[in-house]
Amino acid sequence: FQQSYKNYEYIVIDGGSTDNSRQLLSNHAANLTCWISEPDDGVYHAMNKGIALARGTYLMFLNSGDYLINEAVLQDAAAAMRQAEADVYYGDIIIEKEAGTPVSKKHPQQISLQYILNQTINHQASFIRRQLFTELGNYNTGYRFAADHAFYVKAFLAGKTFMYLDMDMVHYELTGISSQNAHAYYAEMMDIREAMVPPYVKELQQQILSQQAVMQQRIVRSALGVNKWYQRCRKLLKKNKNSRTDK
Repeated sequence: FQQSYKNYEYIVIDGGSTDNSRQLLSNHAANLTCWISEPDDGVYHAMNKGIALARGTYLMFLNSGDYLINEAVLQDAAAAMRQAEADVYYGDIIIEKEAGTPVSKKHPQQISLQYILNQTINHQASFIRRQLFTELGNYNTGYRFAADHAFYVKAFLAGKTFMYLDMDMVHYELTGISSQNAHAYYAEMMDIREAMVPPYVKELQQQILSQQAVMQQRIVRSALGVNKWYQRCRKLLKKNKNSRTDK
């Protein structure tokens, strides 16, 4: 409610909570575009409901324990997004470890094939063009933990553009469904790669990895060669210096 940027919709989808969530939403209804409190079939089913209600150009998804780190996040993000157009904008997150120390998790400035197949963008710190859901389909509720990753992979393979916003955006709650089910999440990531990525793309990834390995070996050999040459030069200089001292 405290965001300095005001041109946005605030849609809340609650899964029929039996605590005081419904009353809380009712109390703040004037600040919300709309809200729903009813049973659903998981977090991605709830997000799909939100997508159907949204009318904005870009969509951002926050879970109940996540929040924007300050009141200027949307204002700063909107300014950065006006500089260049993309289908998906993504930024960084703040994670509070068990010791209580906040840590910023940085994302790469460019999303590569290797990255998107083996890692993911933090869902809460991204703005996704709403039209993509019309083109590519909503979140696949068959994936309980990693449907957002499946969507990113689909968008990347469809040639959609990703742009990095160099800013911390969201305080990320480690008690979320994906964080609390890390093994299941990564198992779904592997299933997504097998189901969605064509064989030729997998072969291309292996070629890239092989080329990177060869390049790394060449760099190491070159570095060792330079170091060997450097040590020889040092010995020669030291020998010449000692010779002049003896004279």
